[in-house]
Order: sequence, then structure tokens, then C-alpha cells
Amino acid sequence: MDGRTEDALAYLLERAGQRDDLELAWQAGGSAIEILFWCDEFSRAAALSEALIRDLGPRGTGLDDQLLPFSAALLAADAFAGEPALPRVQAAAAVVPADSPLGRQLARSAERLITTAADEQLAIRPPWEMRRRRLGRPDREVLERDWNSLEGPELWQVWSAVTRANDFDLALQVLQVRQEAPTYWPGVMWLVQWLVHDGQLDRAAEIMRDGRGAYLPHAPWNLLPDNPPVDPLLRRALTPEVRRSYLDGMREPLTDA
Repeated sequence: MDGRTEDALAYLLERAGQRDDLELAWQAGGSAIEILFWCDEFSRAAALSEALIRDLGPRGTGLDDQLLPFSAALLAADAFAGEPALPRVQAAAAVVPADSPLGRQLARSAERLITTAADEQLAIRPPWEMRRRRLGRPDREVLERDWNSLEGPELWQVWSAVTRANDFDLALQVLQVRQEAPTYWPGVMWLVQWLVHDGQLDRAAEIMRDGRGAYLPHAPWNLLPDNPPVDPLLRRALTPEVRRSYLDGMREPLTDA
């Protein structure tokens, strides 16, 4: 962890630990957990999530509406740090409103942990287990165009169509022509899954690194994508260079910009 990352994390942990502004506390905590994920600090991430849920879960804050990264932190400490998730998840589910999004997710996760390992719960469904899909006319039309001539929304549509079609061979053709990572974030993760599965680890890491710009934060406190560091397959593409790329490209915490 470099100095800039350490400073950002310290700033966030200080704000996550205060209880004067509860909304700020969980938002700062969510940002900190994301950084800890990307640094493989899963024990610290789980402890922070556990404390936030214990203190704020019963108090009607926006934390109750969140899914990632709070519940994932409890599972990731089990999967990658050997800290059992079940008692933590059960305790968290007991203090969060049962009818809230986080409460429902924790309850489902606790039930699944009886028969399903934590790393399996963290895994995105492999695309090779899904069939190819037929595309509608607009997608077929954009795929029939010269891919090198497309930019912006049309290029985004190409990668969206390829991803939804679940056509790895077509994706390799687009890559060959464009010589660049997808501009559609779900397509980045989908393609990295396929490349890792195909044994192309170096190429998978390259796509993950170069696809960073396709990620769009879903909230002001969201600094980094949550899935890659905790998905057992995607993690294999997170070389030190890839991790540095995402952490170095992280915007200032708790800002809208």
C-alpha cells in the first residue's frame, strides 16, 4: 500500500469510526472497505463491516439499503483469510431490519453458508455455464458495421451486444480489430472471466488494467469496483500492476468528482 492509498484509508477510517454523522460513517466505511479489498486486507475489511453493521444497522441509516461491499466483506474474510463467516453473518442479520435490502441479503447468505462455501457465494456466475443468446435487430446491425469506425455509444453498444450474446469467439474478433479493452464495464468483467478460463492470464490482466476507465461509480462514496478482488476467478487477473492502476486512478474519497 503506497503513501497516497494509506492516507486515503486513514482519512476514511477516521470518519467511519465517528458516530456524530451516521450517514458519513457508513459511506466512509464503504469506501475504506473497497480499498481494503484491493489491498487484500480482508480481515480488516470484515472487522470494519462488522462494526458498522452492529452500530448502525439498528438505527435506520442508508447502510440498510446497501448490498456491496458490506456483506461481501464478511464472506471474503472467510474465503481468503480463513475467518468463519457464518457467526458474523448471523449476528449482522440479527441487527439489521429483516425487510431491508441488506437484511434480506444477510439472511439469505446465512442460510446458504450452511451448504455453500463463502467463495462460491462471492463468485459471479461463469459465462461458460450459460448458453449463447440471439440478439435483436439493433444489436445485429451495429455488429455488422466496421468496428474500427465506431466510437462512444456505438462502441459501447458493440461490447454490450457481445456480452449479452455471451459469444467469446466474437469478443476475440472485436479485440483483434480494436486492440483495446471493452468500454462497457460488465463486458470487461465478462471478458476477463472468459480469458482466465481460457488460460490467457496475461491478456486477462491487460484487459482488466486497460478497462478501468469503463467503470462508473454508482455513488459518491464508491471508489473502486467491488467484484474483482473478491471473485475467485477475477482475482487471478489482479496482478500487482493491475492493482496499482486501480488504486492510483482512484479519485479523492467522499467527493462527487
